[in-house]
Amino acid sequence: MRVAICKVNYYIKNFSVDEAREVIKTRPQNLSLNEMFLVANSYPTGSQEFMDVFETAARMYPESGIATINAATAALSRHDLTSAERYLNKTIADKHLPEYENAQELLLLLKGEYTAAEEHLKAAAGAGLEAAKDNLEELARKKANMAEIENNKREIKPVIE
Repeated sequence: MRVAICKVNYYIKNFSVDEAREVIKTRPQNLSLNEMFLVANSYPTGSQEFMDVFETAARMYPESGIATINAATAALSRHDLTSAERYLNKTIADKHLPEYENAQELLLLLKGEYTAAEEHLKAAAGAGLEAAKDNLEELARKKANMAEIENNKREIKPVIE
């Protein structure tokens, strides 16, 4: 009896962004999560292609919290609350990330749940996420505006002839 032990080393070449833009259309499983992120950023922010890449990444890497948070953010940018909520519910391990808190807050804001949104915003802002701080300021302005509208409604008295 003989024993033959073989060791095979191979190198997988990373795709360039141009190559990856083509590969993602037909064989997205051949791309790493980082390559998908680079492809997404090669498109204008908010474009349909940009959002499609993030949703493909979430499908191909469902265990990645960052991929699902990015897909949720893409869905929020087009006001697709159902998809955004579905993606955020899939994010299990990364719920402590400030990006998750910020996306959850945006979802709650769009649903009109301002008090719950403020809690998520404070958590994300406390973790140092600059976008959350900006959103917290925007929420404060919105609440002040809503209070002013309510006060104006009370002051207007109908004229009866």
